[in-house]
Amino acid sequence: MPPELLPLMGTILGGLIGFLSARFLWRTQTKHQRRILAIAFLLEVRRLKPMLQGYSNAFASLGKKTLISTPVYDHDGLYYATQKEICSFPSDLAESLYAFYMSLMEAERSRQVKEGDILLEFHAASVQAAILKANESLGNLERLLAKEAGEAA
Repeated sequence: MPPELLPLMGTILGGLIGFLSARFLWRTQTKHQRRILAIAFLLEVRRLKPMLQGYSNAFASLGKKTLISTPVYDHDGLYYATQKEICSFPSDLAESLYAFYMSLMEAERSRQVKEGDILLEFHAASVQAAILKANESLGNLERLLAKEAGEAA
């Protein structure tokens, strides 16, 4: 190789090494951030699970549509703080998360109807349907989150 090409080859090789190492570090950091976010969602889902199962059992035993007075999901929950990052998850997990939280938010919106509202029975049915839907999705969502978090499901 001609000696005048050595500096050019060194520059190209250095640039390539720099690019590959930066790409590797970026991928590692992204994977780590997704894992931490999956752990946070897994903890929140596990915190919500007893409430959702309790409401589902109560709805089954009551047999009539009733409104619940306690909040289903707070406006400052993890979903609201991190909803943009959800799309970084694999598509099946992202879709499950969105569906789960949409059900919770639907239940929360419908729950806030005032006593005496002419649509009270409709809202009560909407709350129950949304909570039952969220409760049904818990198993699959928990499995997907555990997998992303690196836990044995």
